[in-house]
Amino acid sequence: KVTAYNSMSGCDFVDSVQVNISSPIASFEISDVVACAYTLVDLNGSASQNITEYYWDYGDGTNSGWMSEPAVQYVWTGVGYYPIKLTVRDDNGCENSITHEIHVLGPVIDMSVDATYGCNSLNVTFTDLSTADEYISQVMWEFPNGDVITGSQGSVVEYLFDEDGTYSVTVYATTISGCTHDTTYTDLITVASVNAEFSAPDQIGCVGEEMLFSAAETDPSYIYTWNFGVGGNVVGNEPEPAHEYSAGGKFDVSLHVESLLGCADSVIYTKFIIIQEPTANFSLVNNFLSCYYSDPFSINQNSSVVPPETVLAYQWIMGTGDTLNIENPQYLYPYPGVFDVILNVETPAGCTDSYSQTLTADGPYADMLISDSIACVGQEVEFEVTNMQGVDNFEWVLGDGNPSSLASFTHSYETVPPDGYYLVSLTLTSGACIVPFTDSIFVFDVTARFDITDPQAVVIVGGKCSPFDALLTSNSENEISRTWSIDGEVYGSGNISEEIVFQNPSADDISVEVYLKVEDEHGCVDSVFKLINVFALPQVRIHNDTIICFADELGIYATGGTSYIWSPNQTISDTSSSTPSVWPSDNTMYTVQVSNEKLCESFDSVYITVMQEPNIILTPERDTIMIGDTVFSNLIPDQENLTFNWTPPTNISCYDCQMPYFYPLESMRYNLVVEDSLRCFRHNYYVDIVVREEYSLDVPMAFTPLGNDENRIVYVKGFGIKKLLQFRIFNRWGEEVFYTDDIHKGWDGYYKGQIKNIDNYSFYVEAEMYDGSIKDKKGYIMLMR
Repeated sequence: KVTAYNSMSGCDFVDSVQVNISSPIASFEISDVVACAYTLVDLNGSASQNITEYYWDYGDGTNSGWMSEPAVQYVWTGVGYYPIKLTVRDDNGCENSITHEIHVLGPVIDMSVDATYGCNSLNVTFTDLSTADEYISQVMWEFPNGDVITGSQGSVVEYLFDEDGTYSVTVYATTISGCTHDTTYTDLITVASVNAEFSAPDQIGCVGEEMLFSAAETDPSYIYTWNFGVGGNVVGNEPEPAHEYSAGGKFDVSLHVESLLGCADSVIYTKFIIIQEPTANFSLVNNFLSCYYSDPFSINQNSSVVPPETVLAYQWIMGTGDTLNIENPQYLYPYPGVFDVILNVETPAGCTDSYSQTLTADGPYADMLISDSIACVGQEVEFEVTNMQGVDNFEWVLGDGNPSSLASFTHSYETVPPDGYYLVSLTLTSGACIVPFTDSIFVFDVTARFDITDPQAVVIVGGKCSPFDALLTSNSENEISRTWSIDGEVYGSGNISEEIVFQNPSADDISVEVYLKVEDEHGCVDSVFKLINVFALPQVRIHNDTIICFADELGIYATGGTSYIWSPNQTISDTSSSTPSVWPSDNTMYTVQVSNEKLCESFDSVYITVMQEPNIILTPERDTIMIGDTVFSNLIPDQENLTFNWTPPTNISCYDCQMPYFYPLESMRYNLVVEDSLRCFRHNYYVDIVVREEYSLDVPMAFTPLGNDENRIVYVKGFGIKKLLQFRIFNRWGEEVFYTDDIHKGWDGYYKGQIKNIDNYSFYVEAEMYDGSIKDKKGYIMLMR
């Protein structure tokens, strides 16, 4: 303990420090001093005294490390007696220890096996080597298929694993006192076998093609003996060999597989591989044709294939660009010349062979040129025969009954044929050889038509008043595309129907050209146009929007038409006049419907704002204050845009605002004049303020700086205070802790940034009053927390 004393002030202060002397004491309890192996044992050191940390040594070479909790759980996996030591320490690092012993009975499971790997099947002998600190009454082996064999400590059992696989074995042991444990030996026994099966991704191939084989077993340590049906065996470690066959046929394939442990298997697949070998061959019955058009092409087929039952595919290349895919073709050559005839044969497996001979064909020939195979009605088509070879005579037949023997000419078709096309033929003659050439000309036609309707599908005749909605609908024949134009400008997206709004912003009627161009799938086009009138609307001029005083009358007007209808029909002199008079009592919009000689209608309106007499609520009408106080006015008008004028402009915050505040030094009446923006109405209002002259000066006796109410700051209070001259606060030693000459500032209990202690503080206050006198006061303030 220490005591401090101030001889000048007589104050003293006492302080002290406590020193604690402690010593840790270790103590713990064991839930079971005799326990089975592999079971949880609770250790509780909460009986220790003056402890902050615990350290457990379990006697089997492991420990807990320093920990803050007094209780732990632990499992012993061996048998015998184990010393358990608890060391504790306190905040000062002082330590204390205590040791107790636990007896772990067991069992601890162990066993031996005479073999773990076998081929095809395996008979295994299991010997129990489990240990415990008491007699093991039962040992039980559980095998994967659910078989269970029971024995006792040190017993020997046998079990046959007769299927391929990897097996786990679980051993259970129970001591005479009831301690039990089990251990699973995962993947302990492996029984293997060898499978000689194999496959081939393709069992049918061609001569010289690499054939791939894949054994079911792919272990590179195995010995694979392959025989592909030709020659000797292929021996090695290759499970996926390849082999090429040099001749067609069907071949047996065998495989023998042997593992390093002596497991073996063999298999042979009869006619497993089929090699297809085609041979192409033919002879021409006649290798010269005097008239290529009438003399047929004829052959003798001599092709063959191994195996003989294999189906062949035939392709004949005739030398003209034509191919025929039949075994024995019939063919007429389209023009004379020397041609290489090629035969390609192919098996289903893609094995191929080729053979060729040369053929000569004779006769007249020419090129028949027609400019268009698809034409529109009335379109000129050009016809021409060129590159004539060996031609004595020629003749055109155009399909519409018009023959010609000219080498070059034009012709147009005027109608669409019933079948849609005209058959055109050109016949060439050379001696006895007559060769016709034919072609087809397809003739098409398209017709443009459309209607202009209103949205209800009624056809519009002549025209309508602007603006009006319309629908352009094409009912053309054979069209597949169309283009709409309005006064030369492309319109819409080319749909069969297009919506449109016809508008006329001018003062005169206008005509609008609607044009439709259609096209069929062959490029044939047609077009049509129509004119539609869009009548102009009346161009209305109307009286401007305006403001009038309540109960006034006003003349309004509208021009631009031949007839007029005004609405509403109240407070108006004549609803059908172009210049009526109106006298609305409220804000009103007058709308006029103006019609012209085409009965087209336009609408416009004029809005009349009626200035109403304002209604004012002003409070207070009368109030009483102490001299120096303030009165706030509250004025609620029922409309905007009013002007305000307060008189007299003495001791008032503003004289032209809506809600000033007043601070008169004597009783006074304030007059308010309110006018609207048009000066339709003018009203006077009064506020009477009675001023009482009373004077006082005071300071509260206590305050709470750390509170949350209005008493957190101490202010100077009183009536009739014109100006605060000084407000000073001192502590008990006479030191000034606060000063101000502002009536609106007070002390919050802080000095030099620190909250002051609970205590009595002296104050002195001096103020000038409104009557010119000076008042002062001194006393004490209690600072409370």
